[in-house]
Amino acid sequence: MKLKDGLKTVEKRCVLLLKWFLRAALLVAFIGILVAKENQSSPDAQYLLILAVTLVCQGFWGAILFDCIFRRLGKRE
Repeated sequence: MKLKDGLKTVEKRCVLLLKWFLRAALLVAFIGILVAKENQSSPDAQYLLILAVTLVCQGFWGAILFDCIFRRLGKRE
């Protein structure tokens, strides 16, 4: 199964949630890179990059969780 075909079966709300988390993670990673350029040994940049990875993970698992919930509630109706 191709990725595009798989995404067609997923709730659109879940894909939208994942996209926004990915956008936020990219923004935080970009800010982390800018902070790292300004301060050579700043722990703030490390925290921002860790936050970006955490946002990606949370968005991914949140989308999976919501998709499972919507599928389960859809079968009961």
